Amino acid sequence: MTGADGVQPMRRGLVIAGGGAKGAYTFGCLKALRELDVEFAAVAGTSAGALNAVIWSIGDLKAGERLWSSISPASAYERRGPLKYLPRPVARAVGSLIVVISLLIARADGVPVGPSLDRTLGLTAAVLVGIVMTTIAAGPALLLFPPAELAGIGTPKALAMGLLLCCPLTLLSIVIIGIGGEKTNQRPHGLVMFIFMILWATTVAYPLVYVSEYYVDTRDLGQILFVLAFIVWTIVAFYLAWFFMILLAIPLLPFIGMTALSNDPLLATVRAFLHGGEMTIPTYVTTARLLPVFDPDRPTWMAADRSIRPYDEPYSGPWKADPAHVWVPAYVQIDERTPEQQATFLMASAALPFGIVRPVVIGETRYVDGGIVDNLPILPLLQHRLDELYVLTLHPACAADEQLLAPARCARLLRLLSLLRRPLPDDIANRDAAYFARDPPERVPLPDVGPWPRLVVLRPTRSL
Repeated sequence: MTGADGVQPMRRGLVIAGGGAKGAYTFGCLKALRELDVEFAAVAGTSAGALNAVIWSIGDLKAGERLWSSISPASAYERRGPLKYLPRPVARAVGSLIVVISLLIARADGVPVGPSLDRTLGLTAAVLVGIVMTTIAAGPALLLFPPAELAGIGTPKALAMGLLLCCPLTLLSIVIIGIGGEKTNQRPHGLVMFIFMILWATTVAYPLVYVSEYYVDTRDLGQILFVLAFIVWTIVAFYLAWFFMILLAIPLLPFIGMTALSNDPLLATVRAFLHGGEMTIPTYVTTARLLPVFDPDRPTWMAADRSIRPYDEPYSGPWKADPAHVWVPAYVQIDERTPEQQATFLMASAALPFGIVRPVVIGETRYVDGGIVDNLPILPLLQHRLDELYVLTLHPACAADEQLLAPARCARLLRLLSLLRRPLPDDIANRDAAYFARDPPERVPLPDVGPWPRLVVLRPTRSL
């Protein structure tokens, strides 16, 4: 189609970043673009950006302004389950605990949580490991001797030694188990080594302390039997300490799998808005799914019999492909869906994971906030052969933001989506011969994303 002067009009697209309540800022940008009579051929957004994308596609900015005026944290979300009956400060504390537990469980299962959270969770896990190990190391002395004998037996020195043992053992456990690191086949074996190190500490440390406090005559059978009994009861105390820690963890079990908030109020508000208009241009909503993906350029293998063995132990059996679970984007064109489906995918795009809001289940797939994998969804608009692409971001200019706007990022996301369609490789006899990591990838190279439009980035001058 050409204009009156024979010149083909410029095709523009619009990408809107997500950011919760900061979506009110990008909605203000939409009002400015409307005043400038800027038109778009397609629009895409994530989370709050997806809601603004729908508002633009429907074209009723006045209704969109009323929508944003009615949205607040208190009106969009409500506390779930027993949290709604607790005082607000208590509910916030319990909700924070639910999120921390969910993050730790996710990281222990190898679920990506983001580089910055990885470091925070690694430190949190190290502190928790230190607390557990200190409890276990101090347990035998407190269980074996009554309080009246603590001063005479040298328990303060024993406790000090237990604390000193905790420092290197905690560091070793972090390295061996791989807290905060990538998923490897060594982790189950590292967990076994971790348990045996604690057993060694509690079995060996306290007899040594006793021997250092009092000279043991090896010719005295009674003293020898006492030291042997000390070792036996130290082992018993080790298991008692673990049992005690399990009892302490039982009250936390109800929080596993629980979420702190429900977005049902927001869902009702969005449904009412969607029934008042119809989308007029292609509109994409970004969500995320946790799926198993095998990357031939970063392969992971496991023993075919799934047995636990040291990394360097010879193994003559075959190795099977072990797909890693990664967050994969889903770009859903919702202008072709029913209003109920549109509302469902909008809630999926804003379902904050890790214990905050329940994932949205569609079919057999659980969807969460698309911002965890792609907060600037440029990729779905590239198929529309655009001349210009307006990008509404929520951060001032920075190097990290520039990487999000680079063609290479879209190429990696497109490659990730292509890996979902690849079958798993056959079993191999020698894992080491097939274990490598190539970046940039070679076996499945980065695809060509096609013509790259001219970017027009609209961003705040300072942090919001």
